[in-house]
Amino acid sequence: MELAELDEKYSLVVLLGEDSVGKSTLLNAVEGTHSYYPSTEEYGDAGDESSDKVVVIGDDPKRATKLWFKIPSEEEVDNFNLLQRIRAVVIMFDVTDRKTFDQIMKWHRVAASTYDSHAFLVANKLDLAESREISSQSAQLIADRYEMKYLELSAMTKKGVADLVAEITAAVNRDD
Repeated sequence: MELAELDEKYSLVVLLGEDSVGKSTLLNAVEGTHSYYPSTEEYGDAGDESSDKVVVIGDDPKRATKLWFKIPSEEEVDNFNLLQRIRAVVIMFDVTDRKTFDQIMKWHRVAASTYDSHAFLVANKLDLAESREISSQSAQLIADRYEMKYLELSAMTKKGVADLVAEITAAVNRDD
């Protein structure tokens, strides 16, 4: 689905972060974390499996929250200010890779060009706790500095994914 085709009823959620932080794995994990109406199978993917996922959350089709999760292409990131319909930005890092954490400021600068979007800092790969390099406290300090909501999850095991989707849903619904 192209941005121009995006139905006004969908809330665009953009996933940002370095390669290998788990953005695609998170997209796949989003499906099945909530009761959907209609199901994501009925809506299908918004586009390429690895970059888009549409989920509809809620029991009442008239009041359901429709989220379009997207991993932007390099071209879209370079022209991020063009994506003015973004409702939430998720900046991800890998808790086992300090280099991905050190790039949060870069991704925050990209995200800061959006209008009226909610920002989330997400620590991924909690399933690899024995290799953890970034503490929860360090990540929370960065989240506080950049006024982002901080969450931790494992996209691989799906632990914490439902919490992230719930937080995004609550944030976009507060605006409506």
